[in-house]
Amino acid sequence: YAPKCAPEVREIKIKSNQNQNFRIQLQKAEITNLSLTVTDTKARRLPAVIDFFNEVGQTFVGVSQPMRETLPEGVYPVRIKSRGYRSMTTSIIHRKFVQNKQFELKIMPAVALIDDDGDQHSQLKISRSLNEMNIKHDLIRSPNHLEEIEAYQILIWHLGNSVHRTLDKSEQLILTEYLSRGGSVLISGQDSAYSLQSTQFLNKAGAKITHTAGGNYKVTAPRIDLN
Repeated sequence: YAPKCAPEVREIKIKSNQNQNFRIQLQKAEITNLSLTVTDTKARRLPAVIDFFNEVGQTFVGVSQPMRETLPEGVYPVRIKSRGYRSMTTSIIHRKFVQNKQFELKIMPAVALIDDDGDQHSQLKISRSLNEMNIKHDLIRSPNHLEEIEAYQILIWHLGNSVHRTLDKSEQLILTEYLSRGGSVLISGQDSAYSLQSTQFLNKAGAKITHTAGGNYKVTAPRIDLN
């Protein structure tokens, strides 16, 4: 592949201990139509967002209508996302002879258990409890970007038993955006709500802290149904 040229896919056989020269002639890229559909593993069409990592930008694929773009022939790196399914990062080889592309996404668990306890491994107890309740989940590390968690419906963010271990500002921003898109979060950890009580994040999450008799704290928050 070369810029402004149509890509070619060839099989090249390499012989050991021999010098070999290969000549491949590329044609000037033509502007042609590209049709894209996204399905699940049962070939059912899915609504999806396709992010092109170039000037094309972001586009949407509907259930009844595929994505249609008029593009020069070439190689286009993309990320394909649909809520409730594992995202896919791949490259589309767009040539005039192959104009219809179909991508298959695999379903993902609704729940993600986030390990953020500082290598105490205390999240394993929560994971065992989820397994006993037959709740499928992924065990992941603390995310650096929204894209790592946005497809999950529920997050269980486990901060462990260390006093004053809390969410940093970057994590709070990621979670705030996640909540604004309809996700649910359960934060588990010693004094985690107390450490977050003066932050905008706790207010946007809909949680409230009130003082009770004896110097204790009561946390009220929206209900989360794991089933």
